[in-house]
Amino acid sequence: MKKILHVITNLGIGGAERNLLIIANLLKEEYLTEIVVLGNNNLFEKELLKEGMKVHCLGINSLFSFIKGIREFKKIEDSFKPDIIMSWLYHADFFTSIYKILINRNIYLIWNIRALNLKNEKLPTKMISYINGVLSQFVNRIIFNSNNAKTSHASIGYQISNAEYIPNGIDTEKFRFNSKKRRRIRKALSIADNIFLVGVMGRYHKVKGIEFLLKGYKDFSINYRNTRLLLVGNGFDKSNKELSKLILDYSLKNEVILAGSRDRPENYYSAFDVFVSSSLSEGFPNTLAEAVSTEITVISTNVGDSNMINTNKDFLINPSSYGEISSALKLAYELSDIQKSAMNLIARENLLLNFSMNTLKKNYLKLLDSSFEITN
Repeated sequence: MKKILHVITNLGIGGAERNLLIIANLLKEEYLTEIVVLGNNNLFEKELLKEGMKVHCLGINSLFSFIKGIREFKKIEDSFKPDIIMSWLYHADFFTSIYKILINRNIYLIWNIRALNLKNEKLPTKMISYINGVLSQFVNRIIFNSNNAKTSHASIGYQISNAEYIPNGIDTEKFRFNSKKRRRIRKALSIADNIFLVGVMGRYHKVKGIEFLLKGYKDFSINYRNTRLLLVGNGFDKSNKELSKLILDYSLKNEVILAGSRDRPENYYSAFDVFVSSSLSEGFPNTLAEAVSTEITVISTNVGDSNMINTNKDFLINPSSYGEISSALKLAYELSDIQKSAMNLIARENLLLNFSMNTLKKNYLKLLDSSFEITN
């Protein structure tokens, strides 16, 4: 059986992380799979083990541990003998390309690049991504999940002659509205049925525009008191001092609920009345697509491929605009249930037409099978 070894920076809640899980599950009948996590965050280990996929955590957090990680990775490669190595996120792309150059130039390496641009990334990530532009000449294939991401990376030196565009796919059966889940999640979080719940799913990062969201929500909630803001994902917890300070600065301590990372994030979409993506930049926004699939109202900034997913122009707003977030929330609040249902159904049908799991599987198999032929 053909073998593929996935490598990712961490395995918490995030778009790239979930997409790796989707691809691994879609291809498990065709490819024997193992996963290497560079760090220690492995939220989905139980789920992966259940699917028969072994997970290795290298615990890299320093130069010394990086060198040790290279050695451990060599042992994993020698034992598993993958036909293809596929990396996800900049740090994993860097790690695998350094490994290929220094240890084994014969590996067939594919990068998955999900980010749109780098202006809002932290300095270390920017530095690695620019170095990756040089290293991209040693990579066999690069997959971009948005055409905008492909163009922006080409502008900073990435070799895209070997690039492929494969948009993400959404499990539209998994992400469906469920009234029982709605009641159960709200009860667990002590959120009453009559509360208008604004939801965010993902990770805490500057590029997600959370400060603009908080400011926009504050402006909205002044006149609409029966509302709450629920933040779900990595970094959305009380240990995040930066986020906690922002919440206090905007006097939202009693209105914001921090749920942190959850092992079944799909259950939370049904609890939302409206989902907001306030990102300053995006490639293909997975969480936005998942919310659309769940048939809840979505508000999103017009970045990356968001306008292909959020088809309602009244809820497609400019990035960095808290005023537009506030106005869109007011509009969503005032819509009748019939209006919202009709609008959300149309959005889901567009998703089914353009971003199905069958299409995603077909595209990846075509690329991987052609790569497999080259390696053999």
